[in-house]
Amino acid sequence: MGPDDLPKFAITAICDDFCTGRFDQSPWVGENWIAGVYNESHQLIWGRFHRVNSIDNTCDFCPDEVADLSKLQTGRSYPYIDGYWGERAELALDPGRQWKETAFEPSDMVQFPAEGGGRLATRLSSNAPSGGEVVPGGWDHEHCDICWKKIGCGGEPFGFYSDPNAWVCSECYTKHVTPRSIEFAGMEKEWFSEGGTWQSRTWLSR
Repeated sequence: MGPDDLPKFAITAICDDFCTGRFDQSPWVGENWIAGVYNESHQLIWGRFHRVNSIDNTCDFCPDEVADLSKLQTGRSYPYIDGYWGERAELALDPGRQWKETAFEPSDMVQFPAEGGGRLATRLSSNAPSGGEVVPGGWDHEHCDICWKKIGCGGEPFGFYSDPNAWVCSECYTKHVTPRSIEFAGMEKEWFSEGGTWQSRTWLSR
């Protein structure tokens, strides 16, 4: 499954800070919902859908960065994806991202009391808040950014790392990153395309 298999957003007009278009039906369109529109440069343009008309399948797309409108064209149809799966798709589809197989090494952690009890923690770095309790070697694992499998203590000893702080497990690297596949996108589990219309498997099975 690649970007061409995603539902499309067809742009009919581009204005000062948004564009208007028609969308293929999918579970990923709603008022003020985050979306990524995938352009010819293999880039996800992030923004939100507004003024959604679910009867006519029209809406506005407001990019987070107005300058990104210059990367879209009137009369073109672009694949789109929601924020949750889009973050993962961006890792698999970005041709400029470099990955290296890496053994996870524990590092120091800093933790802070949380309201209502418990603790919040983060890896100790120059960007970490000051004033917390340092736990030597406490940051002992990461999670695959696609499937959430543990990498490090209690999980796989090796993973694939990409700057600035992305990790994927060996399975997701092989199944998704290398072939630029977004088969993991959750929509296909409950929705499928038939005759250009996205329909729910669950609804059709009743």
